[in-house]
Amino acid sequence: MKRIFLNIAIIIMFAAGAKAQVTIGSLEKPQDFSLLELEGNGTRGLRLPQLDTEQRKALDFSGHETEALGLQIFNIFTRCVETWNGTEWIQQCDGEPLDPQTTGVCTTCEVSTANNLTFTAKADPAATGYEFFIDNASHGYQISNSITFAASPAGTVGVKYYYRSSFLKPAMIPVPGNGGQTWYHSTSSTGGDGTSTTVAIPDLNMSETPITQAQFDAVFPDRITFTTANGDNYFRCGKEEASSVTTRPTSALPADNINWYAAIAYCNKLSAMEGKELCYSVTVSGQEVDWKNLTYAGIPGNSINNAEWDAATCNFAKNGYRLPTSSEWEYAARGGTTNLHPMFSGSYYRGAYNSSEASDSLCLVAWWSNNNNVSNTCSGDSQVNGTKDVKTKRANVFGLYDMTGNIYEWCWGWSDENNSVYPIATPTADSYVASASSTSSVRVLRGGGWGNSANGCRVSYRNSGSPFNRDYYCGFRVVCR
Repeated sequence: MKRIFLNIAIIIMFAAGAKAQVTIGSLEKPQDFSLLELEGNGTRGLRLPQLDTEQRKALDFSGHETEALGLQIFNIFTRCVETWNGTEWIQQCDGEPLDPQTTGVCTTCEVSTANNLTFTAKADPAATGYEFFIDNASHGYQISNSITFAASPAGTVGVKYYYRSSFLKPAMIPVPGNGGQTWYHSTSSTGGDGTSTTVAIPDLNMSETPITQAQFDAVFPDRITFTTANGDNYFRCGKEEASSVTTRPTSALPADNINWYAAIAYCNKLSAMEGKELCYSVTVSGQEVDWKNLTYAGIPGNSINNAEWDAATCNFAKNGYRLPTSSEWEYAARGGTTNLHPMFSGSYYRGAYNSSEASDSLCLVAWWSNNNNVSNTCSGDSQVNGTKDVKTKRANVFGLYDMTGNIYEWCWGWSDENNSVYPIATPTADSYVASASSTSSVRVLRGGGWGNSANGCRVSYRNSGSPFNRDYYCGFRVVCR
């Protein structure tokens, strides 16, 4: 007759440093697991069995489901206390649990070796764990970013990174609309910092930061197999020097080398994954793109012959993710109607853009050319070229980070977008088409990037790029209703 040992729920005191084992399972097939000590107020308390998800699934309660009611374990995979309620395991987490189905993945790079036995993955402070592989054979989920094999592996050693699900989804910040109030809007790409306008801005939710490398690759994990002429900040297979492999974080950098097509594809695929309505429609060869199953390889790259993707439409009435219009982006960057017309997002500076005061102000809110070179004028900042982790500079009044500097951000419209031609208020038609003019074939980019001067980082400055180009300075952020 099978019986379940239930006495593990009893508080057991152990001497400091003592090790213990607990038996869980049937009398016929006992299972031994180490214990995790849960401490409170500096004292020793309840000790729970420490299992991973597969070990927990192996527990056999057949015929004893009720007797096992209240049994608790600590799941080292989800990082949650889990309680058996008589039917299923209920998670009790301090914060959001890790979602093992959405990961940053790399199977052929990011690993350095020592003595042909010890392999070290690039450390990522945001990662909750690592899983090493020899070719396609897993060697298990673990907390450490290093593994030592008994013998030199015959195959290629790779690693999969695990993150909490909240880290892999854009955090959306409410941006209240202007309610018809006057605010300042740029009137040219190189002119002054704005003239007053009363264009209606709807209530929106905007991503707190540009979409990060980990967030993008959670939606398009096959992107790691792609390289470009300019390289890519994330998973540079075969391009990283061994000395830097274990020191440079990657997942919190803005996603770069992203073209406009990939930006709208991310919006639609993430919407499909979360059960939201899709904002964009793209018809290829007479068929709507299968957004939920779209791979990165299916997104057009550096080719000008993408008329079907160029004809994308956006339904602003839907609740899914989309790119902001240029006007929505600028309104959010300026901080709404009460922040008058600041030169940089997160700063109240309003003077000349080429002054030393402008430089000092910009250093507080942005990564730009003066804190990315050897003539560094921003005290204490990095002098290494390239994007930097998001949220390492000051946010603006809405709580939005990196709207000035770090990386350029794609917007919805073509470069000739303006309020008289493409109003950003909710359109009356279901399908909103921003067609290219006879003189324009490029999409709007806003915000400036790590290589820009102060002039290029102004919230009034508009740049543009071909929608098919994958360039190291191009990323994006998203909005939704």
